[in-house]
Amino acid sequence: MNENSKLIEFMPEHLLLIDPVYGFQNNEKALHAGGILKKGGPCTTLIYNRQVAVCGGLRILWPGNAESWMYLSKTNNGPHVLKIIRDWLNETIEKNKLDRVTAIIPVGDMWDHTERFLGFTQETILRKFGPNGIDKALYSRIR
Repeated sequence: MNENSKLIEFMPEHLLLIDPVYGFQNNEKALHAGGILKKGGPCTTLIYNRQVAVCGGLRILWPGNAESWMYLSKTNNGPHVLKIIRDWLNETIEKNKLDRVTAIIPVGDMWDHTERFLGFTQETILRKFGPNGIDKALYSRIR
């Protein structure tokens, strides 16, 4: 990290300060979802150039197993931002002794590149899994 970036405790209100590449609309539903995500396990917010660049974390499903979540800014999402998140993810996986972390994301080249950069490997395509019948992909990180 450098002087332009810092990780802070995730708060549901941070979701109202980000224009995500994919996901919710900035509204009360986002606050409700943020509250649930905060209770689910370790999470963080990355501030980059004084703006919320990423909100993300892990929802612990059972010992050794978690599901990841991330809301990535449309404007602050370059390799420098993803490297900080990858480092946080690596530390958090080790600290929580997680053997498997999954991510379910939209199918597409941008997402595939992002997930691979974060250390995930695609397992399968989930046909018509998302809203309006869109396909999603299941990725995992195995320790």
